[in-house]
Amino acid sequence: MKNKYTLLRHAETIKDPDTHPKDWLLTPDSLDKIHEHIRMGRFDGITKIISSTEPKAVATGKPIAEHLNLPIEEMEEFIEVKREKKFLTDGEFLIQKQKELEVRSQRVNGVESGDEAIARFKLGMQKLEEKHSGENILIITHGTIMTLFLADHKDNFDNVFESWKNLKFCDIIRLF
Repeated sequence: MKNKYTLLRHAETIKDPDTHPKDWLLTPDSLDKIHEHIRMGRFDGITKIISSTEPKAVATGKPIAEHLNLPIEEMEEFIEVKREKKFLTDGEFLIQKQKELEVRSQRVNGVESGDEAIARFKLGMQKLEEKHSGENILIITHGTIMTLFLADHKDNFDNVFESWKNLKFCDIIRLF
């Protein structure tokens, strides 16, 4: 890779059954962890900020962008696995999420398969590699797509559901 990459899962959201998950907003105190990361210098050296186009990812990146005095570039390739608006109970959500992660060839949520989402994310990475060189790029993205991409990147899908469950809001993964 010509660039260094840091992946950041967006901050915690308010689950709203009347709103599509892609439009959910952040909880009032969700950015506390981002501010802690900033104080600890975890974003020092970042030269580009790329975000999913989903509002929760962009909102997560705003304090980082302000701190580093950098713009946020939005890229559709880094959105969450495309899903329906249908609101699920916690139990239904976990069952669907496990199947989505473990049966990647199927469109479990009716819109996009895990394999399709991985290909989309990798296309975004390829575009960044073609456009930039020697940059330290922060990508603000989402839990499921982040888990799928990392498993694919490591060529190891063993325990992918457990990996997803262990990935917390505002977790940082460095790829260099």
